[in-house]
Amino acid sequence: MRLRGNSNPWISPDIKNLMRVSDSYKKKAVKNNSQIHWEKFKEIRNKVNSELTKAKTACFCNKFENCAQSKDMKHSWKLINILLGKNKKSNNISQLKCDDVVISDDTLKAEAFNDFFVNIGVNLANEIENDSLCTNFPDDENYHSNYYSNINFKFSEIGMDDIICQLRNLKISKSTGIDNIPAIALKLSAEVIGPSLTWIYNLSIETGIYVDEWKKAWVMPIFKSDDRKRCENYRLISILPIVSKILERSVFNQIYKFLNDNSLLSKHQSGFRPKHSTLTTLIQMCDTLYENMDNGQLSGVVFLDIRKAFDSIDHTILLQKMNDQFGIKNVELDWFKSYLTNREQACIVNGAMSSPKTIVCGVPQGSILGLLLFLLYINDLPECLEKTSPHLYADDTQISTSAKTIEELTENLNNDLKKVVSLMVDDIKPVNPEDNLLVKFADDMTVSAPVKSTGDSATAEVNNIDNWAKNNSGHYVNHARPISALRHHHRGEGVIY
Repeated sequence: MRLRGNSNPWISPDIKNLMRVSDSYKKKAVKNNSQIHWEKFKEIRNKVNSELTKAKTACFCNKFENCAQSKDMKHSWKLINILLGKNKKSNNISQLKCDDVVISDDTLKAEAFNDFFVNIGVNLANEIENDSLCTNFPDDENYHSNYYSNINFKFSEIGMDDIICQLRNLKISKSTGIDNIPAIALKLSAEVIGPSLTWIYNLSIETGIYVDEWKKAWVMPIFKSDDRKRCENYRLISILPIVSKILERSVFNQIYKFLNDNSLLSKHQSGFRPKHSTLTTLIQMCDTLYENMDNGQLSGVVFLDIRKAFDSIDHTILLQKMNDQFGIKNVELDWFKSYLTNREQACIVNGAMSSPKTIVCGVPQGSILGLLLFLLYINDLPECLEKTSPHLYADDTQISTSAKTIEELTENLNNDLKKVVSLMVDDIKPVNPEDNLLVKFADDMTVSAPVKSTGDSATAEVNNIDNWAKNNSGHYVNHARPISALRHHHRGEGVIY
């Protein structure tokens, strides 16, 4: 017999009794058409609704307080999504439109999605006219403030106790990878399989070879927004074998300690780092804005969107950066090359699975090392800036500056925006011109305007924001806010056209 859990824990026995009394009066009112019973039903029903509101509010307040005390941001956002009803979205995909052809068969939809996800990076690279995409690296070693020729990363032996501890602490709710080994089986057999797994893991890092079977994943498309029939409106969730992620965690701990001990990661990066969060970036930005306002200066911030950032990473460039900028060489570099290359994925749509396809670029999403590898890839972006300051959270990038006049502000932003876009063409991928936004902050008003790219993907331009506001007053007036509101909300509102 299976017991169903209480999905509404705030409904107490007293409230349930009131609900029963309310139902009984409603039945009597309907049966006898009695006005007295109708009045009594409405009175108790209103009391039930009032008690439910109070109980639900108290329940969620207690949960948020517990999250605040334990500093569990992940669970906090889960509660917020429950309150907003975002956890009730269906992942069922009824139809898909590819090249003006509507696809209804689940297997064909899975094939179309897999082909789209695998070729995202390749298609982006083909859009760039610069033929030297994989070869343009600065020759000046001073270009990288993190260049250390005398520091090399070396793998340390992975301890058996660490592996057994990871196995014991596995969450049984973890999704099972393509190897069909569930988390519960690994958790229960930790003492038995721990020594064997430790031996395999150490052999892998000693030889610089990553196990081929652990490179295989199945992915699920998750709808983001807009038209449900378009592949580009979905993001993928990758499910990897659990045993591979245990090795990744051990390697992550070693390499992150090395990067942290040697201060190799950019101080401007807050993404996917312990003791850092989106709040870190917001605090840095807001402190800078407030200081500029106090000094009577204008502040300008350009918010950049990198197209398919994690999917478009070039493996050749990433490995060269790891070698040149982070001291990851020899067998350690061979291991990461083996980890990145010849990966395969199959897509699942409505229970139907596509054929596997090889991934030629990008870092594995859903992995542990993929996030850190992306930080290494984008780590040198702040080095190209001269007149602006960067704020990064993974691929979310903002560059900001201050000036006494709008002309100087625009010139400073344009100068560094061109450098950023040029770097992205050479190393990363172009920014998305439709999702870039300029915001000007002043003591009395916050104004937003779109950033337009020119025909050349290697250049971009910030239009004069005051002229834009005057010429687009019908759009502008609804998005201009007093700076006092910014101090409360810690952000300026804008619209993208």
